[in-house]
Amino acid sequence: MQSCIYEGYITHQRYGPIKHRFAYRIYLGYLDLAELPQIVGSDRLISDRRFAATSFDATDMGWGQGDDLLGQVRRFLSNSAHIEFDGPVRLLSPFRHFGYYFSPLNLYFCYQVDGRTLQTIVVEVNNTPWGERHWYVLDDVEFATAQTIMQSEHAKQFHVSPFMPMGLQYRWRVSAPNESLSVGIDCLDGAKRLFSARMSLRRRPLDRPCLRRLSWRYPLASGRTTAAIYFQALQLWLRRCPFYPHPRNARTQNTRPTETALH
Repeated sequence: MQSCIYEGYITHQRYGPIKHRFAYRIYLGYLDLAELPQIVGSDRLISDRRFAATSFDATDMGWGQGDDLLGQVRRFLSNSAHIEFDGPVRLLSPFRHFGYYFSPLNLYFCYQVDGRTLQTIVVEVNNTPWGERHWYVLDDVEFATAQTIMQSEHAKQFHVSPFMPMGLQYRWRVSAPNESLSVGIDCLDGAKRLFSARMSLRRRPLDRPCLRRLSWRYPLASGRTTAAIYFQALQLWLRRCPFYPHPRNARTQNTRPTETALH
């Protein structure tokens, strides 16, 4: 089984005009979409009941086309990035807890048919309180042979934080998932780095003892993430960090509104 858990730390750091840093522990599911029928269900490792203590619901991912995540990711890559592939897709995402789900960032690791060669990554970004999603495709030609760190840079196309302007560049560094997994993003204004976020994770088994331990260690994990977002935003506001309203006309073909996370 390729599905597992990743546990570790996430760190955010702002370099100006208001310097700010925080870090906290997280855990995320790493789910092979072809394995979902074997691991998600009423009598499986992960519940499919939306109000269970820990559950997974494919409709939380926001594609809006049913629960065939594997087919939806393949169609998205074909239509939006002209990438055709038939290999496995493995999703890095938190679980739903007691009916609540929110994730600022989900990653779809798209592999070639051999299941070992990482071809590309689809990044799903969610904002709050506007309830929108946007997808980016990370493509690194050199990574296809090196299989160490995927690097990609592209323009920011989606409003996430009211304390960060549009018109910036994102620079990604993502390792191939193995015993460890690292995800890094820098937000650049020309050559100047304004913000960075890092996830440093270690692989854990996807089994009942591990899920029980993590449920006790990280109660209401999705809710804690949302609370942390607003708590950190309040600190920036109190410190008079420059504020940038939502650019209502900035949606692209890869942006769509989403339903509420609790339903």
